[in-house]
Amino acid sequence: MVATPDPTPALLSLDDLLRRRLMVVSIVAFVAQITGMIVIRSTSEAVSDTTPIGPIMTCLGCVLGGLSAYYRRHVRLVARIMMTFCGMSVMFGIATQGGLLSYSSAAIFVLPAVCAFLLGSKDTAYFAALVIGGLIVLYLIDDMLTPIAMSAQTNLNATFTALVVVASLIFSSLFFLVREIELTDARLRATLRKHEYLATHDTLTGLPNRAAMNAFIDRIGAEKARHIFYLIDLDGFKPVNDAFGHAAGDALLQRVAKALRQVCPEAAQIARLGGDEFFVGLPLLSADDAEEFGHDLVHALTLEHGSGDIKKPVTASVGSAIYPDTSVHTDTVLSKADQALYAAKAGGRGIYVAHNDLTEYGEEVMSACAG
Repeated sequence: MVATPDPTPALLSLDDLLRRRLMVVSIVAFVAQITGMIVIRSTSEAVSDTTPIGPIMTCLGCVLGGLSAYYRRHVRLVARIMMTFCGMSVMFGIATQGGLLSYSSAAIFVLPAVCAFLLGSKDTAYFAALVIGGLIVLYLIDDMLTPIAMSAQTNLNATFTALVVVASLIFSSLFFLVREIELTDARLRATLRKHEYLATHDTLTGLPNRAAMNAFIDRIGAEKARHIFYLIDLDGFKPVNDAFGHAAGDALLQRVAKALRQVCPEAAQIARLGGDEFFVGLPLLSADDAEEFGHDLVHALTLEHGSGDIKKPVTASVGSAIYPDTSVHTDTVLSKADQALYAAKAGGRGIYVAHNDLTEYGEEVMSACAG
């Protein structure tokens, strides 16, 4: 299988966010409106004798909003209609049940806040202007209104109920808004981690890639830590690809990656540079350790790969150079390791060559490496 990081949840679209918010507001507003209507009508005979037009409009708007959110139909349009219904309901309550100083006025201030939670800035500004305009009109015609007379206790109870409704809407909206921010932040962080992983890892083998190797080498250069760099090139990779197809070649690369993970110590930095080229860097303890590990790499990557009884031999040529012994510049050390790798391929393939041992090879190989 292709080695990839765990999938992260996709960010919610604006429509999905709106749908969730509309569902929350519809449920909270519906329950709060029903509760408030029961409390007010049970404490006031004057109110109980009237038809609850305002609450009915609000409940209808909430039901419409909930259905739209559930079925994902015209969510933004329905949210605007619902806010209009709620605004008309509040205005109607102010006009018929106590005037501007009644309990209904407490609900008017929650409408722009809920609109901001549901819709965008333009809708919020538009709705706030309508609310302010409606209040101004009600103030101008206050003498013409004949609100239902309520006792002081009834008006107090109704005002308290309205404040509870307002607080429920505001607090529930704020809770879910903050919760959405937290979830969005978590998704963004997970997405960032995924992109960082993909930017520094090879998706086929799961090994770090060339960018990760470059970062490793830069860090070693900054720390001045003694390391040895191994460059690895597979011998026989192309025949496997030609004989069995690219899928077999991919499977071979994954086998090589697994073999490298098994043979390399925990402190090693492994990377796939592209194609059938790999890199291993690790702290150097001694020259003998470097020599022994180079041969371990050749041995671990001596494989047979194919289909059924048909197999193709695969080996690895390995070249190395030591930092800072070879050079105080890490990029130069890497270049020297590449020269040693070339010598290994020119010297018979499937062998390990250290840059310090290049003098043991013929002049032809040496001149080719120098070129």
